[in-house]
Amino acid sequence: MQARRLGSVVRRVAGSPLLDILLALSLAGYAGLDAFPTSDWPEPRWASAGLAVTSACFLTVRRISPLVSFAGALGALAVVYVAFGHYEAGASVLIGLVAAYSVGAYGRNLPFAVAVLAGFAATTGLEQPAAEAVPDLLWTCVALSLPLAVGLTARRLRGQARAAEHRADVLKQDQQALAEAAASEERRRIARELHDVISHSLGVVVLHAGAAEQVLDRDPDKAREALRLIRAAGAGSDHGNGHPRRTDPRRAGART
Repeated sequence: MQARRLGSVVRRVAGSPLLDILLALSLAGYAGLDAFPTSDWPEPRWASAGLAVTSACFLTVRRISPLVSFAGALGALAVVYVAFGHYEAGASVLIGLVAAYSVGAYGRNLPFAVAVLAGFAATTGLEQPAAEAVPDLLWTCVALSLPLAVGLTARRLRGQARAAEHRADVLKQDQQALAEAAASEERRRIARELHDVISHSLGVVVLHAGAAEQVLDRDPDKAREALRLIRAAGAGSDHGNGHPRRTDPRRAGART
């Protein structure tokens, strides 16, 4: 039980939108700073940095709208390729990896995600010789397909975990229902036994009361004996053994 609670807390913390915002801001800051001191980004640097930051900002909705996040992040990076030329920057790789994983883990339209991935990969080979464009295209497809596959696997495992929790909850509810049904049946059984005991005791009381009434004047001792039996029946015991005394009606009639 404690392990399930801990797992639930971890999932809530890990699924907090605040973490996505912090991740996006961290990558945006890294991309913005990476664009100026290195030659990995094409000129003009300010435009490349702005598009890289925009690409990272799309990751803030990577779980809320994973397809929008994926298309927006790769689209902004593709604009850099198309408008300013080929580049190889570490920040863009990290942004692409996170976006690809997110669309695999949280997205619902895999064909659309694959189409976006293929379109982005095609832009990496623009304005390059075929000898360089083909390796870049293949590398981009493989680099983005791997986190996409990891995300799909994570989503499947997450679904299996939810299904297992649901089955456990259903089993617990069934067990509780069975326990309640057993308790209810036990209460009904006890009620039936009490009804039988009380009915028998009342019958004994009525029988001995009638006998006492008949012998009250001519045989007070027998009347007192009948009254004693009535008291014993009312107490629900037979000489202290916890069971109502079962009196033979023929014996009671003989005493009269």
